Amino acid sequence: MKFLSLFVLSLLIFLSGCQDVQNLFEDPAGKITEDDALAQNYNMTTPYYGIQVAISDNVEASNERIMDLLDSRIKDFLDCQFFEGSDIGFSDYKLSNGVTVPPLSELKIYIVRKTFECNAVDKNICGGIYFSDTDTMVVAERSIGRCEDLPLAKHETAHRYGLNTNHSNQDSFSFCSNPKSCGFDDFLDLGIGG
Repeated sequence: MKFLSLFVLSLLIFLSGCQDVQNLFEDPAGKITEDDALAQNYNMTTPYYGIQVAISDNVEASNERIMDLLDSRIKDFLDCQFFEGSDIGFSDYKLSNGVTVPPLSELKIYIVRKTFECNAVDKNICGGIYFSDTDTMVVAERSIGRCEDLPLAKHETAHRYGLNTNHSNQDSFSFCSNPKSCGFDDFLDLGIGG
């Protein structure tokens, strides 16, 4: 009986620790299409790269935090993925397949609150999606099973820089683009373990 009580208490602490637990019990937000993303007012720009950003009214993090996180996540991805480093985000960059990626200042990112319905190649529920034809992406502030804000920002940036829409070349990008999953260390701030 003592073990069962300890197990239930541990489970409750675990579930309350991850900020997006409510997403496990809620339906995803409605469908977001490329037209929906393009219809937003991109009236903010990130301080480092000058990425054009629109933020949904129901996003919980402050606009400043979102801007800083976008620059930080994308900079981390580029530094990890490319020998040339994060400076490639400031100018045209030619990929090995011959495609030229424009500077990040031409990218539009629409930030929404949580996982949403989408028309992706391999799924219909997304935490992020990149529309290559218009250089626009949608990124959820929170996504199921993730304990950080904007968990798919790196992954969607990987699509901009050569990750195929069907993920067939995921092995070349996974180390630098995989979002962090909830781990035990995410719950240490609750006081577990001192």
